Amino acid sequence: MSGTPPTLSLAWPSADLPAALGDGAARRDLGRQLPGYLRAQRWFGGAARPLREARIERWIPLDKPGATARTCLCVVAAADDDGQTTEHQVVLALGEPRDDGRRAVREGLEDGGCRALLFDLVLRGARRPGVGADLVGERIEPAAADPRAFGEGRLLGVEQSNTSILFDGGAHGRSILKLYRRIERGPNPEVELGRFLTAEAGFAAVPPTLAIGRLAGPGGFAADALTVQAFVPNEGDGWAWALERGRAALAGARSPGEIAAWLDREGVTLAGAAALGAVTARLHRALAGATDPELRPEPVGDEDVRRWAARLREEAAATAAALRRAGSPDAATLAAVERAGRLPAPAARNAGLKTRVHGDYHLGQVLKTADGFAILDFEGEPARTLAERRARQHPLLDVAGMARSWSYAAATVAREAPAGGSGEGPGTEVDREEGRLARAARWELAVRDRFLAAYWAEADRAPVRFLPAGDADRAALLRLFELYKALYEVRYELNYRPAWVAIPAAAVRALT
Repeated sequence: MSGTPPTLSLAWPSADLPAALGDGAARRDLGRQLPGYLRAQRWFGGAARPLREARIERWIPLDKPGATARTCLCVVAAADDDGQTTEHQVVLALGEPRDDGRRAVREGLEDGGCRALLFDLVLRGARRPGVGADLVGERIEPAAADPRAFGEGRLLGVEQSNTSILFDGGAHGRSILKLYRRIERGPNPEVELGRFLTAEAGFAAVPPTLAIGRLAGPGGFAADALTVQAFVPNEGDGWAWALERGRAALAGARSPGEIAAWLDREGVTLAGAAALGAVTARLHRALAGATDPELRPEPVGDEDVRRWAARLREEAAATAAALRRAGSPDAATLAAVERAGRLPAPAARNAGLKTRVHGDYHLGQVLKTADGFAILDFEGEPARTLAERRARQHPLLDVAGMARSWSYAAATVAREAPAGGSGEGPGTEVDREEGRLARAARWELAVRDRFLAAYWAEADRAPVRFLPAGDADRAALLRLFELYKALYEVRYELNYRPAWVAIPAAAVRALT
């Protein structure tokens, strides 16, 4: 899971957790302990967030037939000092009495039986009643096998905002059960788009959505809680693949001028960049064909373009302020940020369509497969509200995100390259560093160009035109979205990785 968080405990005479949660005093006792427990969890994402209180407001017993319910899926409302309240799913299990008479309360997903039960409930489309909410499963794909064939599953080691469990059914294939730790009232974009891409669009380059688990309760309470997706065999994520190819290029080409020839001889990198560009365009083609009212695209209007430009000005103002607060900002970067704040809205004619998009698209959100790439995680940027993540955006917002990701990959391999290693020329360490940066910049330009060329070509074959027809209009909008993302990156790096500010700062200077 996520290290050793503070332990929870409860004074209760039996191992019946639903009975304990039904007792107001016991529930309040547990609630007093929850703020520290939540803040220690990696999936909570708020170690620095001061919590005023945490309350268990809804719970669903996860008991096997005829057994005492020791485990519950709980909905916890966490309120901070700023008045923000968020809702989270916590699976709790009540243990045996300790020497002090209290019972330990632990993470329920550590128990294989609990994992298997959740998987079974969702995959079979069953309903499990609870207090304040029921868990309702919905099968999207016809059942291919008895869920019991998949065993108890195992928790995957990498846990971020959600918890994923891998179930191996042997001849029946493998599936991943994802439990959304933070829930919001309304459709989760990943569930919503996963259902559409799987069941309606037939888009093959995503993990097929097999089933969905929702919470439903009185007063219209509804939230997507879990999803089951087919496991996609892969060779790792796109970020690892890009770093591997970038390292190979810097090792194989001794000068910036040799990068293009090396890439042509090697073949793999540019073919991969083209495959990623094409599958990105096919994703946008599928989303542009949606007919459901919640997904159906809309024409981009002049007001949309003005709104995007205003958002860019807001980003520029916030970034300029952050640079000044950081002290002694680089004059050229600050001037470029200020120029970004004065850029007029692009005069794009017939700017295409607003569609649902991935929303947080980068190399870490794709898997390298044997025949191309598969696209993951359609939840959108975690810091955005649900309404923002479900809003229609221009498809080029995704393209800009991937372009910025190529830039980070190039900068990473340039910084990682060992001094004096293979491919390093003579001269001082400064000379060698400048040579690595120059070769990495040529590599970035080559893979970016191949990615974009494949994207444009595939997009132009779509039956529904979702991009501007003119190259100049496409370039103007892509520049706007890239600049928006680069400005945000400057602030992010200032806050968390000051040594990396130079990467997005260079992009801001180039784009302005």
